[in-house]
Amino acid sequence: MMKKKKKKKKKKKKKRKKEKKKKKKKEEEENEEEEEENEEEQEQEEEQEEEQEEKEEEEEQGQEQEEKEEEDEEEEQQEQEEKEEEDEEEEEKEEEEEEEEEEEEERGLRAVEVEDNETERT
Repeated sequence: MMKKKKKKKKKKKKKRKKEKKKKKKKEEEENEEEEEENEEEQEQEEEQEEEQEEKEEEEEQGQEQEEKEEEDEEEEQQEQEEKEEEDEEEEEKEEEEEEEEEEEEERGLRAVEVEDNETERT
């Protein structure tokens, strides 16, 4: 009878050991699985962050390009306005010179008339 009990006890112990081993193995597998999932999740997050950064960079570059184009347009417009002002000033200057020439011609004609009048009197 004692032998049977010992055998039974031994068998039970072996069974528990086996179950314990099985349980430990299962836990390790679950842990590995969880780690893999975590790694995958982390990789996905990193990819998303990279994509977001790239998107932001592209937006920033687009904005910089837009600002540069606006600055170029403003500069071009300013140059155009300055050129128009210069042209207007040049035109006014030419008109003034023409008026002065006409006035000088009139004075010259009057002087000739006065001379002619004086010559006629004498």
